[in-house]
Amino acid sequence: PGLGCFVRSISPELVINADVLSILLEKEAIVQVVEARKIIEASTASLASERATNEDFWRMEDILTGIDRAIQRGESVAAIAAEFHVTIAMATHNTVLAKLVKSFQHLMSKAGVLLELHTKDVEKFKKHELASHRQLYDIIRERNPENARQAMIEHIGYSEALILGALRAADMAEIGK
Repeated sequence: PGLGCFVRSISPELVINADVLSILLEKEAIVQVVEARKIIEASTASLASERATNEDFWRMEDILTGIDRAIQRGESVAAIAAEFHVTIAMATHNTVLAKLVKSFQHLMSKAGVLLELHTKDVEKFKKHELASHRQLYDIIRERNPENARQAMIEHIGYSEALILGALRAADMAEIGK
């Protein structure tokens, strides 16, 4: 008696994750999430190209090695490819950006798994994922912010085209039922 109510603080990352997941309940909103990723991650790549340390580049290299090993083992690359984006955000040394990009990690991983399941040539897709992430790494390492920004926009744009194609195919399959 007399102690009142206690409100526990909630991590902003949990709120962002909840918001992103609720948005994703509608297929049309996926386009908006990809659009947000282009805006946020393009700037993140640009800033990382200016601020990344040798240690940040080593982390990126470790993830690239992990993607390559997953391909060699015939495993999904979805989760580790999504982790690469978080590592780029961490290389900005801006905690808010890192948490924001991390809030998309689960979504990116799920989208990657779906693309792996629905692509005609999964090995080609995985190898493209590795090459595309290596290209991002190389461009960020060049320390040219505008090139890094553009490379990330193109990288996410490629994924966007695949996702939209998969959604259209799913819609056509639904219509055919």
